Amino acid sequence: MIKRLKFSADTKYSRVAGELLADAVLARKKDFPLPTVIAPVPIHPERLLERGFNQAEMIARTSAKRLRIRLDSSLVKRSSLKVPQSGLSAKDREANIRRAFSVDDQHRQIPHVAVVDDVYTTGATARAIARHLKKAGVAKISIWAVARTP
Repeated sequence: MIKRLKFSADTKYSRVAGELLADAVLARKKDFPLPTVIAPVPIHPERLLERGFNQAEMIARTSAKRLRIRLDSSLVKRSSLKVPQSGLSAKDREANIRRAFSVDDQHRQIPHVAVVDDVYTTGATARAIARHLKKAGVAKISIWAVARTP
């Protein structure tokens, strides 16, 4: 499903993925409180032009609507175009993504952000974004992904 969404532009799967993600979050709502804001993992503007969409943003939009949580697609910015993470080793993923994101300091008042991605592989993207959000003053960060690779 994720491969079809991401690499074949079969965008109907973003709604399915967003609904599944929302279902999973609602099932664990007692254990994990809902965030104040949902922020999708951004893609670089050049990659957006190539692909035509950001699959993480599309998934996040569906989940945010279903959960009635504010979506902020501008919270995390992609500041550099790196080699795509798929196909890289864990060490190379970490180095590739280290300085790829930025967050404005104006977001200090946000108590809890959920970062949404399509796939969680090594956690390099999640860690890089979480570091920037913490530095900007966000108190709590959750990472939500639709799929996980081994």
